[in-house]
Amino acid sequence: MICEIESNERLSGDIFDMRVVSDALASAKPGQIAHFLCGAKALRRPLSVADAADGKARFLYEVRGEGTRYLSALHAGDTVDVLGPVGQGFTVTEGRALLVGGGIGVFPLLSLARAYGDRSAALLGFRSADAVVCDGDFERFCDSVAVITDDGSSGRRGYVSELLEEALTYVGGLVDIIHVCGPRAMMASCATVAERFGVRCEVSMEERMACGIGACLGCAVKMKGKSGVETYRRACADGPVFDAADIDWS
Repeated sequence: MICEIESNERLSGDIFDMRVVSDALASAKPGQIAHFLCGAKALRRPLSVADAADGKARFLYEVRGEGTRYLSALHAGDTVDVLGPVGQGFTVTEGRALLVGGGIGVFPLLSLARAYGDRSAALLGFRSADAVVCDGDFERFCDSVAVITDDGSSGRRGYVSELLEEALTYVGGLVDIIHVCGPRAMMASCATVAERFGVRCEVSMEERMACGIGACLGCAVKMKGKSGVETYRRACADGPVFDAADIDWS
């Protein structure tokens, strides 16, 4: 479908904040994705729906290659070809949630912050102070927000999985579910912590998606198989959100 861009502004560094007018995209569930056509010769670029309301969808992205560079050059009033929303999103429960994000992995969690409101707390990890984004957005919705950086230049020094372990140590019995998105190693660490405390954990896998419809198998995620048999699922069609306990993190 062809959608109009309401705004597409640089948030900081190579991070852009794009708002798209579309009732269909505004109906996206937290964690779902949309695939943008980025020029005639490029493959579609998958972006998580960061937020959706009032007939508009918000997409936050970092310029990393040809596709996102194409998107960053678009302006208000331009149109873009979008496939979506698609994919398996997060499970929004009636209980309390911990939202754990690393780097640009915080983007898909914003819609969860809106959905949970003050029944959620956000734990956000970044490389350094100049990489911190969207903490103010989370503060609008969540009961509390904690920021940690690799070098200690914002918040305290350390990794977001450490914040998760501390949070579960103090309030684990009150947490119904954990939602995680970020680098694979960070999500694996969070999955280990969640399993140790016996709290359900969902992760959004940011695999590279070529076709976006599950045909090419380029975004396969290795799952825990039975009797040693390897099993794979597709991030674009079966995900991007999976139960962390089902993933083979090795």
